[in-house]
Amino acid sequence: ADNYDSQNLEATTVTINTKSGHINFRLLKQDLDNATSADNFFKGGDLNSKNTIWNSRMTNTNGRILEEHSNETDYNVLAPDTLTYYPENCLHRSDTIDIILTNLKITPDSISVLQELDSDHNQLLCEWEVDLEHQTNWRKPQTSSTNWIRYKLDLQEALPRNIHINTGQDIEAAIDLFTTTLQESYKLNITTSQKQHEFKIDYPELSYFLALKREARRDWQRLRTPNERIRYNRLKAIVIRTLIQIRKKQF
Repeated sequence: ADNYDSQNLEATTVTINTKSGHINFRLLKQDLDNATSADNFFKGGDLNSKNTIWNSRMTNTNGRILEEHSNETDYNVLAPDTLTYYPENCLHRSDTIDIILTNLKITPDSISVLQELDSDHNQLLCEWEVDLEHQTNWRKPQTSSTNWIRYKLDLQEALPRNIHINTGQDIEAAIDLFTTTLQESYKLNITTSQKQHEFKIDYPELSYFLALKREARRDWQRLRTPNERIRYNRLKAIVIRTLIQIRKKQF
C-alpha cells in the first residue's frame, strides 16, 4: 500500500464576503443560447428567475431576461401552481423559483410539487399524456399591448416633413419609407407576454378541489403526519384527474 505523509497535508478554503450573504448572478444570453441549443430539450432547475407569468410572487431582472429569450427562441417556461421554495429564514417569503425549460411540442398535463424530501427546495414531478394522432398548438397563447401615445410621438419625430416627388420612382420610394416607418415604430411600442389560461374561472369544481389541496398541503407541511400526507396525495390525484378531463374536453 502507498504511504502518505499525513503530517504535511494542507487544506485550503476560499471565502467570499458579501453584504447580503449570497451572490446574485445575471443570466447571460450566451448561457441561455447554449442551454437551449439542442433540437429537443427538457431541463429544469433553480435559475433564480422570478416571473409572475410562471407563478412567481414577483418579477426580477433574470425573470424578464428569461421571458424575452423564451419568446425569441420559441420554447416554454413551465412551473407548478404551488410554491417550490421554502426558505429556512422565516423573514424570507416562499416563492416559485424551480422551473422547467423545454421546446418539446408537448406540455405537461400536471406539474406536482413533491413534499417528501426535507429540503428548502421541493422536487417537481412532471407527468403528461401524448396523443400521437392529435396535433395541438403547444405554444402558450400570447397577449399584446401597444403604447399608442408613444407610437404617435415616434411617428411625429420619424416621418419626414417635406418630400419632393417628381417621378414615379419617387412615389414608390416615399410609399416604402412611409410603410417601413409605420412598421418599425409599431414594433418598438408593442409589448407581448404569455397569457395564462385560468381554468378555475370556467370550472368551479376544479377551484374547489384546488382549495382543498392547498389546505391539505399546508396541513402536511405543518404536521407531517401519515394521515395528512395520505389526504394531500389523494386530493392531488383528484386535481390531476380533473385537469386531464378538462383538457380532453377542450381538444
